Amino acid sequence: MSDAMRSARLRVEWAHRAYEQARTQRLEAERVAAKVHQYLIDHEVRETRRLLLWELRSRYGRDAIGFVDEDFLTVADEATTLQAIMIAAATVGAADLVAAGAAQVLTAPAV
Repeated sequence: MSDAMRSARLRVEWAHRAYEQARTQRLEAERVAAKVHQYLIDHEVRETRRLLLWELRSRYGRDAIGFVDEDFLTVADEATTLQAIMIAAATVGAADLVAAGAAQVLTAPAV
């Protein structure tokens, strides 16, 4: 093999390594950008859920049926709806406990 051919082959190998290195760096940059983008989407979803649930509580207060509101269900995803159901259950459960406590106070014998 002549020196010119060896030199040409080395240049091709160097160019191939440089190409592969640049490709690897580009793929890594795309992976990092996708990870950051997904983080931003996840943050926005969490914030939207928090605001939806806050709006639900402020609109309906202690009315446990608020999670079936048409506006809420239009934008709420499954996780948010389930969380609203749990909040409603806790609200009703707490109200039942308060009512039971009041009933005990009212029916307790006077000391």
